[in-house]
Amino acid sequence: RERERAVKEALEAERREAQRRAEAERQRQEAARQEELERERIRKEQEEEERLRQATRETRETREAREDERSVEPAIASYSDDDIDDDFEVIDLDTLEVDDLVIVREDFISDSDDGEELLRGQRGQIVEIDVDGDAYIRFREHRKKQWVYSQNFMYLAKV
Repeated sequence: RERERAVKEALEAERREAQRRAEAERQRQEAARQEELERERIRKEQEEEERLRQATRETRETREAREDERSVEPAIASYSDDDIDDDFEVIDLDTLEVDDLVIVREDFISDSDDGEELLRGQRGQIVEIDVDGDAYIRFREHRKKQWVYSQNFMYLAKV
């Protein structure tokens, strides 16, 4: 009998040890699952922060683009040329400088690679003048800036 009791106690001790090990494994797995959930939460927060930064950058770029568009518009709203008593005079275009405002006097095709038609009355702002004296101009009505070679300055008036 005592032997049976000792065997029962040993079996019971083994059962309790197996339960303890199973509980420890369950706790380890739960801790690992919680760590994975926390890593996923942090990853999502970082992605959201990056999306917000990107949206902020895009908003700032859009705002700057709108400000650029507004800066192109001169105070004079209508086109006129030297033949008429008007708000501005055609100035010697050999003196074009960066930031000068110009207006198209007569329709012509820009000298950019994808030459776009510049129409009479369109206004622009000089962005760059290269070593040859050609002007890179931002026109409100065109998505891309346009090159105008110095030999075509006759189609422009400085406002």
